[in-house]
Amino acid sequence: MADRARLRIATRLAGAAERAPLLARLLEGHRARRITKRFPALDDALGRAPAIRETIAPVHEHYVTHVSDGPMAASLETCVFLVVLGSAVRPARVLDLGSGISSYVLRWARSAGHLDARITSVDDDEAWLERTRAFLEERAEAPDELLAWSGLDEADGPFGLIFHDLGDMRRRAESLPMVLRVARRDGAPVVLDDLHKRRYHAEAERAVRANGGRLLDAKPFTRDRQGRFAGIAVH
Repeated sequence: MADRARLRIATRLAGAAERAPLLARLLEGHRARRITKRFPALDDALGRAPAIRETIAPVHEHYVTHVSDGPMAASLETCVFLVVLGSAVRPARVLDLGSGISSYVLRWARSAGHLDARITSVDDDEAWLERTRAFLEERAEAPDELLAWSGLDEADGPFGLIFHDLGDMRRRAESLPMVLRVARRDGAPVVLDDLHKRRYHAEAERAVRANGGRLLDAKPFTRDRQGRFAGIAVH
């Protein structure tokens, strides 16, 4: 290859490398604006995120160290976002699919005045549900409305906010159409965790579209150090 051709290629690569961070920031800003446009009250609620994070971070650290394997639990970033989004949309009832740290954080948010809602936590593992109950009692949060998964028969709505983090990824994908139907009936946004997993992300995109909704990328608010992030299904 001639020296001039090599120089042109090197120059283009260098220019692309310089533009990449800027393009990434612009894309992140676009994603964030799509969500704050859909939930206007979120702009003000986001101002409370640092204080919320500071308060729940020690409990989250204890949980992922002593109760659950870190990658299995919802990230601290997603937990903070759940509280912030809840305080913006002000649901009367919250459906927490997949008990664990989210079950604690939502009840803590209620005790702290960020939410005024009934919270129903559901799990497909009854033994894990009991571990969640014990953790809530240990942390002096009411272990109310903890249900074993049987579809959504016993989880009586309507719900104003849903967090879908149920079971393993197969269970989660299989149950997603049912969850989305409930969300559409109730007009509830659904926070979908673990969208960094490409196969599940694609399945979620298809399911949300088939249900007449849109999937918003919440990466600017929920991405953690491992690259995990969540999204929001809306109608």
